Amino acid sequence: MKILCTMPGKYGDCFWSLPTARAISEAAGEPVDFLVSPKYASHVDLLRRQPYLGKVDVWPSWQTQDVGPAPMSPWSPFNDELHHQPLDLNGVHYDHVVHLGYRAWPDRPLPQCIYEQTKREYPELPIAPLDLDRPWIRTTYPLPACDLALGFTDEHFELKYGLYWLLYKRFGEPKDSSPYKIANLSTSPRWCAAGASGFDWQAAAAWLASAKLFVGCNSALHVLACATGAPVVMLEPSEARWNDIFYAYGKTGSQVTLVTGNDGRPTFDARHLIDTIVGKLAVQTEASNGVRAL
Repeated sequence: MKILCTMPGKYGDCFWSLPTARAISEAAGEPVDFLVSPKYASHVDLLRRQPYLGKVDVWPSWQTQDVGPAPMSPWSPFNDELHHQPLDLNGVHYDHVVHLGYRAWPDRPLPQCIYEQTKREYPELPIAPLDLDRPWIRTTYPLPACDLALGFTDEHFELKYGLYWLLYKRFGEPKDSSPYKIANLSTSPRWCAAGASGFDWQAAAAWLASAKLFVGCNSALHVLACATGAPVVMLEPSEARWNDIFYAYGKTGSQVTLVTGNDGRPTFDARHLIDTIVGKLAVQTEASNGVRAL
């Protein structure tokens, strides 16, 4: 059974859609092909290295528009009459075409929303259970161990840039015999102009897979960190990004911890950020020591 999945973007939404694509692949017993829009295609090489995805292509005529964080428009690259029908495409016959793009504004955490939408829209399609506890992005080459991987967007740039240097002074400079290492994965224009390395998606995934923690805002890099299994400490100045739909693991769990102040509300106070990072690193050290003791 040949299956094609499509996803218009954005990058974070695409990464959140991949657990559903994997669930479809596992039920089918073979990889599914995957189609993206040209506007969000720089991660194609990373997608092509995932074992549950077969052929990953860009559909040139799929010109999407942002109508808010979600949904993207149009959510399908094809005409309406092809939304639910088998399809012959570039010499390949697909028994099922599954469009993973949002039909409406999500009302629950994004990966669960995509999964439940798929089950509702394609009831005839076998699909395995959604599994977010198992990493769904693997990397193809190792990088040196990294204690903190950082990743921020340009929004509130001055604030985030100042916090980056505070974190570098606290965690990035060698102290005693236990140096900390920081990799700044920020790739947006202002960060690159300020000297960030501008890693591509494959390199970013490799750094995240080696990191003890990812520290950043609510962005595609946070989703990629979750996809590789890296624990996340999130600092988010924008109130619009506090919505529960962005937090598939909640805001206070072992996978994702949103930095909050004494009042329990999200904060960008550097003291609370550092305390959260120190606490998460201590938990990891304790767990690692316990494994060695066994």
